[in-house]
Amino acid sequence: MRRLLASVTGPRFPLVAAALHLCVRIIGVWGRPAGRFPDSSSFESLSFLGDNLRFWPVPLAYRLADTDGSRIALQVLAGTAAWTWLAVVLARGSRFPRSVTGAVLVLGAVPQVSRWDLAILSESLGISLTVAAIAATVSLARRPSFVARLTWTATMVGCAFVRPTHLLVVLACLAAAGWTVLVSRGARGVASSVVLALVGAWGLSLLSGNSSMGTLNMYTVLMERIVTNDARWDWFVARGMPDVAGMREATGYDFSGQLPDDVARIVDLPPDQAPPSLMRVGGTDLAEWVRDRGWSTYVRWVVTHPGDTWERVSSLTPAVADPPNDDFLPLENRSVVPRLFFRGWWVWGLVLVAGTAAAHTRPATRRLARAIAAMGAVAAAVHVAGILASGIEHPRHGATVAVVLRVLAVCAAVAALGAAPSGDDVGASRRHAS
Repeated sequence: MRRLLASVTGPRFPLVAAALHLCVRIIGVWGRPAGRFPDSSSFESLSFLGDNLRFWPVPLAYRLADTDGSRIALQVLAGTAAWTWLAVVLARGSRFPRSVTGAVLVLGAVPQVSRWDLAILSESLGISLTVAAIAATVSLARRPSFVARLTWTATMVGCAFVRPTHLLVVLACLAAAGWTVLVSRGARGVASSVVLALVGAWGLSLLSGNSSMGTLNMYTVLMERIVTNDARWDWFVARGMPDVAGMREATGYDFSGQLPDDVARIVDLPPDQAPPSLMRVGGTDLAEWVRDRGWSTYVRWVVTHPGDTWERVSSLTPAVADPPNDDFLPLENRSVVPRLFFRGWWVWGLVLVAGTAAAHTRPATRRLARAIAAMGAVAAAVHVAGILASGIEHPRHGATVAVVLRVLAVCAAVAALGAAPSGDDVGASRRHAS
């Protein structure tokens, strides 16, 4: 018995922990139906360039796994691989490797993360790709190398192309690379800037071709925020939004296929998507305005009304960062790990800030602390963009950022506690001192 315990808690501990994590995720989905929703079919349309219903990473995965059962299996395996990689990366050189490994894998198994394995949507793979990108960033910050940079680039592209708002990741990375080129006067960062510029151009081309989903999101914003508020309504009408009779009462949804043909040709919704009633009531006049001027007008409102923007973000942040229950998108996942391990978003935020500040005081972990701070800033920008760019289902759209907050808090705590005496960070400290 002692020998068995030693083998489990010794060098094989990460393998055992990863196997347990996989078992927990399998238990959560075993025998449960796949969660299909009105926009699930849009993730089966694959396009790498031009017009697209969804950005390519999830549709590509769903093209390779072409049944709902195989897609669930793929999401379980991808999640296990990403969280195991993060656990190994953080544990390597840590003072408490087994504790770090266990904490990361438990966090990755909470229902707020693992429940998405059942959904035929982007959340499960999006969370996994983002966790993998964080693991690659930590590895790169600790020990830069060609392989680390190549791995980071691949995971960053996967993470950034899951949702349109994630393109802010590319923008932030491009800004950092450009700053490096400027400071070093062209001695460093040129190749990275070129690669990131090409990736950014690719993202912008996909964003411009994502007009159908952008139009749908604009309608939900109008329905939820504009037509229900006198001040916003008057402001938008004064700037050209059509004032069609009945628009202010159109706050529900029609059945799929109810949309008039002339409007349907303009908005170009996915076949199974239930259209907001505002589409039918507003007719072609509103549809053309939404397509041509809707987003530009809304951005003007956001920028020129900071008080309203702040109220919107602050009021929705608790429910997005710390969803109280699963009513917003019911999935029949078996919860093995308690939900409470995920709760308390502001506590995780304090750990993130305090841990990053503490890690920044030591030369050995300063680079990692800066990487964590940068990832936190980008996550905050994605959070704000996600809340402002959608009118409904904010807990779903913000699920990835909610997970990122916890993951970065764990990263910051590990960095603050320091490395083992023979770890990579100590070597980095000695090199820095020399």
